[in-house]
This record gives sequence, structure tokens and C-alpha cells, in this order.
Amino acid sequence: MQELSELQILLKTFLKKNQRGVQVLAEELHTAPGTITRWANGVSHPYPQVTERIIAILKSKIQIEQ
Repeated sequence: MQELSELQILLKTFLKKNQRGVQVLAEELHTAPGTITRWANGVSHPYPQVTERIIAILKSKIQIEQ
């Protein structure tokens, strides 16, 4: 079994806490909801330079909710 990436862990945490999380995040990142789901499941990955931006966004969203 493959270890989850930081992006996957943050995505799964955010999506678990937010019923409309996929849609909200997809709109904010200007991508399709299916893309967010594929990233969360490790099926595909965003470009490395974009990954850092997504991680920062997710960390701030998760921190605000706590």
C-alpha cells in the first residue's frame, strides 16, 4: 500500500469536513471537481509548482475551520 502524500492527506481532511468541499475547491482552483477527487485518491497529481499553492490553501482552510 502506497503512503499518502501531504496533498492527499490535506484534501481528504478538508473533504471529510466539508460536504460541498469538492465543488468549492474546484471553483477556487479553476478546475473540475473530478480532478480534485483524482488528486485526493492519488490517481493523478497537479504540477509540482501548483501543488505547493494548493497545500497552502488547504492548510489555511483547515486551520480556519478548527
